[in-house]
Amino acid sequence: MKAIEMNDMPSIEIRNVQIEKLIPNSSNARMHSEGQIEAIAKSIQEFGFNTPILIDAKNVIIAGHARYAAARKLGLAIVPIVMLSHLNEKQKQAYIIADNQLSLQSIWDYELLNDAIQELKAADFNIEILGFSQAELKHIEMGWLAESGLIASAGENLDGIKGKITILCQQDQINIIKQIIHDAIDAAGLEDVQIR
Repeated sequence: MKAIEMNDMPSIEIRNVQIEKLIPNSSNARMHSEGQIEAIAKSIQEFGFNTPILIDAKNVIIAGHARYAAARKLGLAIVPIVMLSHLNEKQKQAYIIADNQLSLQSIWDYELLNDAIQELKAADFNIEILGFSQAELKHIEMGWLAESGLIASAGENLDGIKGKITILCQQDQINIIKQIIHDAIDAAGLEDVQIR
């Protein structure tokens, strides 16, 4: 990987623009559930609009479709943007994919995550704003959350998605794990799920 100097990078300026001027990208393959849009809207209300929407010179959204939808849900007239005028068409197309996919490659340190959540709870902070379902929060606190990437939020449409997850555990842990799986299935509203 070659080194990049900061002065080789294009300068970035955050500006506020009218939301009506922004155009969703019709080739964006990333889908967002209504539950996720609602969670992002609550996050914006609590913390502010801290991550700008990325657009091209024609005001087409490159990254931030969910933030755009959440802003519309909140009735915001003005949103922060960064214009990425230095990208060519293929780079824009690739960045749309990379921006979504690269963030999926990180994982939680659940011990540290639980410590942080417990500190927030002790300070009477509303932890529901963090984006985890009640079942996920319970499982984080218990120290169990499958790293499967198949965790679903309540209300998400998972029709047609099929998968198999194998969990290796000690004999005395089986009942706890089965309860966690049953809770996640109930929270997601899934049917026809077999647990053996």
